[in-house]
Amino acid sequence: MKTKDARIIFALLACASFLFTAYLLLAKNEAEKPTLLFAYGANLDPAAMKARAGGFEGMVPAKLGGFRLAFQTNKRTEFGVANIVADKSASVPGAVYNLTSEQMALLDKSAGYPNFYGKKNVLVKTPDGREIAAIAYALAGEPAFASPSRTYLDAVIKGLANAGYGKEEETQVGLAAIGR
Repeated sequence: MKTKDARIIFALLACASFLFTAYLLLAKNEAEKPTLLFAYGANLDPAAMKARAGGFEGMVPAKLGGFRLAFQTNKRTEFGVANIVADKSASVPGAVYNLTSEQMALLDKSAGYPNFYGKKNVLVKTPDGREIAAIAYALAGEPAFASPSRTYLDAVIKGLANAGYGKEEETQVGLAAIGR
């Protein structure tokens, strides 16, 4: 083999090795990319989120436009849970959490994903006007109204307070609890 041919083969192998290494690094970084979750209902409470997901990176208050909060169930449970229902004239108060893939997997298990809750891609707005693309849980199947338990309702209201919301949002939750 000539020296020139050996140099070409070496250069090709070096390029292939570089491309393969770059691919592995990019794939690893993509897997480590955080998931942005729009949380509402009981998941607004940071203590509940820590217990269910094992923690989170950050929380930013946000509202989901074009939906309203409803208490519903898609199974024969004792009480209703928070759900988002399409409604052009409403919005749902919540927060965006940064979750690792491991935290999201724990939260999925806690939420009964994919049988009880499914996921939706949503666009939410922060108080400073930024729009953030996130994932939100929504009840799977055909949910129907079901009143929340007092304990669950208190957790939702506590979460609103922790995210910086006030009486207007508490009233919205109270109305949803009675099916309005």
